[in-house]
Amino acid sequence: MSALRERFNALSGRQKIIGGAVTLLVLVLVFRMMSGGSGGSGSTTSAIPTPVPTGIHVASTTPVGARVQTDSLTPAAVTAALRNQEIVVVAFVMRGQADDDAVASAVAGLASPQQSIAGVKYLVYDVAAAAKYGDLATILGVTGTPSVVIIGSDGRIANAWTGFVDATVIQAALSQAISSGG
Repeated sequence: MSALRERFNALSGRQKIIGGAVTLLVLVLVFRMMSGGSGGSGSTTSAIPTPVPTGIHVASTTPVGARVQTDSLTPAAVTAALRNQEIVVVAFVMRGQADDDAVASAVAGLASPQQSIAGVKYLVYDVAAAAKYGDLATILGVTGTPSVVIIGSDGRIANAWTGFVDATVIQAALSQAISSGG
């Protein structure tokens, strides 16, 4: 053992660093081989377990025409509007972002006393306040902001946008939802 120590002490600093790096590499390769990895340059087997699906909701795009199914986590305003067969305009925004703020303003303008339409409920939810909208984003398939979803009086998604949309486009979609009875 002392002979090994003497040989180590005789090495230069650079030789010690290279030796340490080689030792570390060998240890990593041995560990990978023991944990099922190939350790070579070919394909490798990951030691990370494969995710298992669970019973939670994951937002994905909900198609136009799909019926909206509410539950106990859905905001009361949405549930009541659907029960009353009102058309619902829902916007999800992240305050402080130009497009999001513009969409929030567009919906607020449509909801103003001068422009609002009887039988239409206008709602704007800030994604930073998730407790206020519960599972609504998941139910509607909202995956980004700004997003606007129009739910017809029949409880089905009449139109949906992810990204900037202005008041004239929302107004036109509302007119179509009203005229189609949806």
